[in-house]
Amino acid sequence: MSKYSQDEYAMALKQLMPKGIIWGDRNSIQYRLLMSIAKSFQRIDDEAINLITSAFPGSSITFLDEWEKSLGLPDSCSFGEKQTYQDRLLAVFLKFISIGGQSKSYFTELASALSKVIKIKEFRQARCGLSRAGDRIYGEEWPFVWQVLGLNDNRQFAKAGMSRCGDPLMTHGNSTIECRLDKYSPSHTILQFIYD
Repeated sequence: MSKYSQDEYAMALKQLMPKGIIWGDRNSIQYRLLMSIAKSFQRIDDEAINLITSAFPGSSITFLDEWEKSLGLPDSCSFGEKQTYQDRLLAVFLKFISIGGQSKSYFTELASALSKVIKIKEFRQARCGLSRAGDRIYGEEWPFVWQVLGLNDNRQFAKAGMSRCGDPLMTHGNSTIECRLDKYSPSHTILQFIYD
């Protein structure tokens, strides 16, 4: 939305015109011409604001296809399912901000970017002096296993202004977060998803 209205642009243009009685008539051809020029200024202002907004991938409306091409999307987490406009926008945003990491905090932040609150549980091998009576006995491979807790069946409904023609009215499941976390998880680890 433009910062200035068409009338404000017209008044600014009128200030540049010569002064006098003949120049002040609102019904004159000159005034109508100034109003049409002011409308063009307002439209250009709106387009400039849209361009600035679209320059950042998280809010891009105009350049979504270009952002997808430059970031290599759709990727393996995008194929096999019908993606809504919101899903595509979120995938671009996540790919743009992803810097990589192997810590619990990195993966919880990645999930929070997907609007999910998760907890990560890690395991350790049973060892003498560390394990107590009643503790589970995990084998040698368990230090490489981690569980993602707190996921529930994700149901997304179409939203006015955000959904496009052809988008499904509702989607469900958490294949997006499973794929993203699995894709960025260290290759030597085993990832498990526990749903509530």
